[in-house]
Amino acid sequence: AAKHQVELRVDVLMGCLLEPLPAEVHGKIDAVVSNPPYVPSQELDTLQPEARDMSPAYLKKRHGNRLAFHGALSTAGPVAFGTAEETVRNVRETLETFMPGGGYAFAPTHALQDNSPTENVVAMYEAARRYGHYR
Repeated sequence: AAKHQVELRVDVLMGCLLEPLPAEVHGKIDAVVSNPPYVPSQELDTLQPEARDMSPAYLKKRHGNRLAFHGALSTAGPVAFGTAEETVRNVRETLETFMPGGGYAFAPTHALQDNSPTENVVAMYEAARRYGHYR
């Protein structure tokens, strides 16, 4: 807020999501903005690679020796909007990044939606079965 001088145009309040709002702001809020990267690393579940500091390479390098990973295959990426070949490439790259040293459970970031072509979903799981073996 300070960097962009937002505090000159709006009141910026910070606090815990689990705590009640201060009494003086009740009924006066036009927007609530959350910035969830502050979730403790031990509480992360499925990984969404589009989010800041959530790319597979970054996470594996930074936390790979301390955390097990689950997810990271974007449901907003090739499986939804690409070709079967792009989906296979995405699966393989994700596996090649996370599997060395162990600690990776393959999964999409969220439930697959009906915008994912059936051939891409099949290609995703076939690629995971083909390339996702620990040796």
